[in-house]
Amino acid sequence: MHKKCLKKKILLMAGTLLANSKELGISDEDFQKIKDLKVRTKKSYIKSRAETETVLVDIISALWDRSMDIAKVNELIDKKYELKRQGMKELAGAWFELKSMLSQEQMEKTWKFYKEERAGGSERKECCEYC
Repeated sequence: MHKKCLKKKILLMAGTLLANSKELGISDEDFQKIKDLKVRTKKSYIKSRAETETVLVDIISALWDRSMDIAKVNELIDKKYELKRQGMKELAGAWFELKSMLSQEQMEKTWKFYKEERAGGSERKECCEYC
């Protein structure tokens, strides 16, 4: 699973939890934590993606320089993948945090709601060609 898929899964699961909070017995405090986690995850993803795209522009620019500095290009490539690595770790942490808020019973009910909501739409849409 790559970064975009995990982000989508977290946001969809958090949305399912928030929409079905009464049926799941989620407290007001946990409701707010889930909402905050969802917003924080979305903001973090947007920021991470923007930083990664900016570094990519820098890489392309460095590659087109007449006096290309391979050390600089390699440094930018390392920076790009370091940002991706950090972003993936943040998403994994958010997924763990979301799952750890729920009891086993709540998690089972959540998956049921999640699958029902996904089945209610048309054919399942994948987020990319890798999924």
